[in-house]
Amino acid sequence: MLGDVPADAAQDAFLGVTERGRWFWPLFRDDYGWRSRRRLRLDDRMERIEAELFTDPGNDAVVRLPARRFPGVLIQGDSLSIIRADVAGIVEACDQGNVGEAREAAAILLSDLDDLLTRYNTALETHGIARPY
Repeated sequence: MLGDVPADAAQDAFLGVTERGRWFWPLFRDDYGWRSRRRLRLDDRMERIEAELFTDPGNDAVVRLPARRFPGVLIQGDSLSIIRADVAGIVEACDQGNVGEAREAAAILLSDLDDLLTRYNTALETHGIARPY
Protein backbone atom coordinates (compact mmCIF):
# COMPACT_ATOMS: atom_id res chain seq x y z
CA MET A 1 0.00 0.00 0.00
CA LEU A 2 1.32 3.41 -0.94
CA GLY A 3 -0.91 5.44 1.34
CA ASP A 4 -3.02 8.39 0.32
CA VAL A 5 -1.67 9.48 -3.04
CA PRO A 6 -3.50 12.54 -4.38
CA ALA A 7 -5.39 11.65 -7.57
CA ASP A 8 -3.96 14.63 -9.46
CA ALA A 9 -0.39 13.67 -8.52
CA ALA A 10 -0.55 9.97 -9.37
CA GLN A 11 -3.20 9.13 -11.91
CA ASP A 12 -1.13 6.46 -13.63
CA ALA A 13 2.18 5.84 -11.94
CA PHE A 14 4.69 6.53 -9.24
CA LEU A 15 8.35 7.06 -10.16
CA GLY A 16 11.17 6.41 -7.74
CA VAL A 17 14.95 6.26 -7.61
CA THR A 18 16.97 3.80 -5.53
CA GLU A 19 20.65 2.90 -5.47
CA ARG A 20 19.79 0.14 -7.98
CA GLY A 21 18.28 2.47 -10.56
CA ARG A 22 15.09 4.23 -11.55
CA TRP A 23 11.78 2.40 -11.03
CA PHE A 24 8.24 2.79 -12.26
CA TRP A 25 5.24 1.56 -10.26
CA PRO A 26 1.93 1.43 -12.20
CA LEU A 27 -0.78 2.52 -9.77
CA PHE A 28 -4.41 1.65 -9.36
CA ARG A 29 -6.95 2.68 -6.76
CA ASP A 30 -9.18 0.20 -4.98
CA ASP A 31 -11.20 0.11 -1.74
CA TYR A 32 -7.96 0.19 0.26
CA GLY A 33 -6.42 3.24 -1.43
CA TRP A 34 -3.62 3.64 -3.96
CA ARG A 35 -1.70 0.43 -4.63
CA SER A 36 0.85 -1.02 -7.01
CA ARG A 37 1.06 -4.67 -8.06
CA ARG A 38 4.68 -4.63 -9.23
CA ARG A 39 7.51 -2.34 -10.09
CA LEU A 40 9.21 -2.05 -13.44
CA ARG A 41 12.81 -0.99 -13.91
CA LEU A 42 13.33 1.96 -16.22
CA ASP A 43 16.29 1.22 -18.45
CA ASP A 44 18.45 4.27 -19.09
CA ARG A 45 19.08 2.99 -22.63
CA MET A 46 15.45 3.54 -23.60
CA GLU A 47 14.95 6.33 -26.07
CA ARG A 48 11.87 7.99 -27.51
CA ILE A 49 11.56 7.80 -31.27
CA GLU A 50 8.97 8.54 -33.90
CA ALA A 51 7.54 5.59 -35.81
CA GLU A 52 5.17 5.40 -38.76
CA LEU A 53 1.83 3.80 -37.90
CA PHE A 54 0.09 2.04 -40.80
CA THR A 55 -2.92 0.64 -38.91
CA ASP A 56 -4.94 1.56 -35.86
CA PRO A 57 -2.78 1.61 -32.72
CA GLY A 58 -4.46 -1.44 -31.16
CA ASN A 59 -3.18 -4.99 -30.92
CA ASP A 60 -0.92 -6.11 -33.77
CA ALA A 61 -0.27 -2.59 -35.02
CA VAL A 62 1.76 -2.37 -38.21
CA VAL A 63 4.57 0.15 -37.68
CA ARG A 64 7.82 1.14 -39.35
CA LEU A 65 10.73 2.13 -37.16
CA PRO A 66 13.30 4.69 -38.30
CA ALA A 67 16.05 3.33 -40.55
CA ARG A 68 13.94 0.28 -41.46
CA ARG A 69 12.86 -0.28 -45.04
CA PHE A 70 9.79 -2.33 -44.21
CA PRO A 71 7.19 -2.09 -41.45
CA GLY A 72 6.81 -4.75 -38.80
CA VAL A 73 4.03 -5.96 -36.55
CA LEU A 74 4.01 -4.87 -32.93
CA ILE A 75 2.91 -7.76 -30.73
CA GLN A 76 2.07 -6.81 -27.17
CA GLY A 77 3.69 -8.83 -24.40
CA ASP A 78 0.47 -10.49 -23.29
CA SER A 79 -0.28 -11.55 -26.86
CA LEU A 80 3.27 -12.89 -27.26
CA SER A 81 2.81 -14.87 -24.05
CA ILE A 82 -0.41 -16.39 -25.42
CA ILE A 83 1.32 -17.41 -28.67
CA ARG A 84 4.14 -18.98 -26.68
CA ALA A 85 1.65 -20.88 -24.51
CA ASP A 86 -0.13 -22.14 -27.64
CA VAL A 87 3.15 -23.45 -29.09
CA ALA A 88 4.05 -25.05 -25.74
CA GLY A 89 0.67 -26.79 -25.76
CA ILE A 90 1.36 -28.17 -29.23
CA VAL A 91 4.78 -29.45 -28.15
CA GLU A 92 3.27 -31.06 -25.04
CA ALA A 93 0.55 -32.75 -27.10
CA CYS A 94 3.21 -34.08 -29.49
CA ASP A 95 5.31 -35.36 -26.57
CA GLN A 96 2.27 -37.22 -25.26
CA GLY A 97 1.58 -38.71 -28.67
CA ASN A 98 -1.71 -36.86 -29.02
CA VAL A 99 -1.36 -35.96 -32.68
CA GLY A 100 -5.01 -34.99 -33.11
CA GLU A 101 -4.92 -32.47 -30.28
CA ALA A 102 -1.58 -31.09 -31.52
CA ARG A 103 -2.91 -30.73 -35.06
CA GLU A 104 -6.07 -28.98 -33.87
CA ALA A 105 -4.08 -26.50 -31.73
CA ALA A 106 -1.62 -25.94 -34.58
CA ALA A 107 -4.47 -25.28 -37.02
CA ILE A 108 -5.92 -22.63 -34.68
CA LEU A 109 -2.50 -20.99 -34.27
CA LEU A 110 -1.93 -21.08 -38.04
CA SER A 111 -5.31 -19.40 -38.61
CA ASP A 112 -4.41 -16.67 -36.11
CA LEU A 113 -1.04 -16.11 -37.81
CA ASP A 114 -2.75 -16.04 -41.23
CA ASP A 115 -5.06 -13.30 -39.92
CA LEU A 116 -2.04 -11.36 -38.68
CA LEU A 117 -0.27 -11.75 -42.03
CA THR A 118 -3.41 -10.62 -43.87
CA ARG A 119 -3.55 -7.50 -41.68
CA TYR A 120 0.13 -6.82 -42.45
CA ASN A 121 -0.31 -7.36 -46.21
CA THR A 122 -3.40 -5.14 -46.30
CA ALA A 123 -1.55 -2.34 -44.50
CA LEU A 124 1.34 -2.56 -46.97
CA GLU A 125 -0.99 -2.59 -49.99
CA THR A 126 -3.00 0.36 -48.63
CA HIS A 127 0.19 2.42 -48.36
CA GLY A 128 1.76 1.28 -51.64
CA ILE A 129 4.62 -0.66 -50.05
CA ALA A 130 5.88 -3.84 -51.70
CA ARG A 131 6.02 -6.96 -49.57
CA PRO A 132 9.47 -7.89 -48.24
CA TYR A 133 8.94 -11.53 -49.22
